Amino acid sequence: MKYLANKINPEFRLIPVLEYANGKVEDSFLFRIRNKNGNILLVWENVNTSRATYIFKFTEKKQEDVLKKIEDFICTSDFEHKRSMLSSDTLVSKKLQLELCFLKKYSHENIGDFKAEIEFLISATV
Repeated sequence: MKYLANKINPEFRLIPVLEYANGKVEDSFLFRIRNKNGNILLVWENVNTSRATYIFKFTEKKQEDVLKKIEDFICTSDFEHKRSMLSSDTLVSKKLQLELCFLKKYSHENIGDFKAEIEFLISATV
């Protein structure tokens, strides 16, 4: 998490969110980082290291709307297995992925690979 905190753009603040998962409340954080062409990468990280990282990408213009949707999604207690839902190939999941501007899920067993992936996404022009 320190690595991501050092990547946050100065105009953004770290966003703490309570994640309702499987009947428990867990601490999560949202990190906003600009990529090379000005799009915003939002990295959702949980303090539980066994949880994968979820990455979203959107334009500055969409930021307010998409950020609210992502926060609401993470914080809602209306349904369980949110992370599985984002990773699924069902029609409902694909619709959700589009709505939240979901880019990818990343399991970070190897911190070097994780950092390399984040650096790649920051330098990407897509």
